[in-house]
Amino acid sequence: MFALRVVFLLLTAGTLASQTSSPEAAAKSPFESIPSPSAAVLRFGGQIPEFEARDISGRTWRSKDLLGRITLIYIWSISSARMLDRIPLRLRIPLNLMDLSELQGFYEETKNKRDLQVLTFCRDFESGEPWYASDYLRQNRYSFPVITDYVTRAHLELAIDSLFPGEGTDGPWLVNPRGQLAHRVRSWSLGRLILEAERAASGH
Repeated sequence: MFALRVVFLLLTAGTLASQTSSPEAAAKSPFESIPSPSAAVLRFGGQIPEFEARDISGRTWRSKDLLGRITLIYIWSISSARMLDRIPLRLRIPLNLMDLSELQGFYEETKNKRDLQVLTFCRDFESGEPWYASDYLRQNRYSFPVITDYVTRAHLELAIDSLFPGEGTDGPWLVNPRGQLAHRVRSWSLGRLILEAERAASGH
């Protein structure tokens, strides 16, 4: 009985190998529909809506402040960030989970640059109490700018939903120097998006 099972398995494996190696089988491969990495490029769509709001440090941001440079916008929530904090780093990387510490590192590298900047929107609470976000940032030594104004953030999310239906709004978005939002590439990690932002700012 064992010998028969071995023969059956060998025959099955040979049949599958001959099928997948044939031109007909290759033409029907579902993997042909998956674009190659080279096909993933930045494509910019509609204009970011006009806004004016203060971040938790007191700086007033306006939509015109985004013109003339590449801006990495990040929409996040403290509840999701706290959940991520409990996941070991060795598991975050293979799961491609967005990490605010990586965003903080990018902010520190670009805060004195003229061609790149970071702006985030915290969406945890409807009333937008700045102390709630300030406390979390202080605990983790994050210093990137955070807007907690509910109306401004909701206005931005509605605009994103209308421009890119079904894409969701949480996470990173790139805005080009003309104030246009980039289409989201789902396979990109935050690190890849940061790299693309740097390339776009340098003109490559």
